[in-house]
Amino acid sequence: MPDDGYGFIPYQQVDISEYFHATKHEAIRQVIKIEQPIHFEELCRRVAPLFGNSKATVRIREEVERRFSENIVSALRSTYEKMLNNGRAKEMDGKVRIS
Repeated sequence: MPDDGYGFIPYQQVDISEYFHATKHEAIRQVIKIEQPIHFEELCRRVAPLFGNSKATVRIREEVERRFSENIVSALRSTYEKMLNNGRAKEMDGKVRIS
């Protein structure tokens, strides 16, 4: 990706209409991947059309937050399982609780 001559990559904005066919979870991930760093409120505004709204409502904020939470728990679970397979789970004993 080209930079601006100063070593910075120009900001890119996702065309959310390209992700109407994708799951909401995947669309949110793509917006974060392409536009990061992105403020939570801006993320909610970007994905609002996927939820049938033009504005980031409370319902949309809660849904995006829920998907974040699920993603974090999934990542922790995956990391813990990898450590179990590598025999390193005892290092985490008492530090991470996964239900």
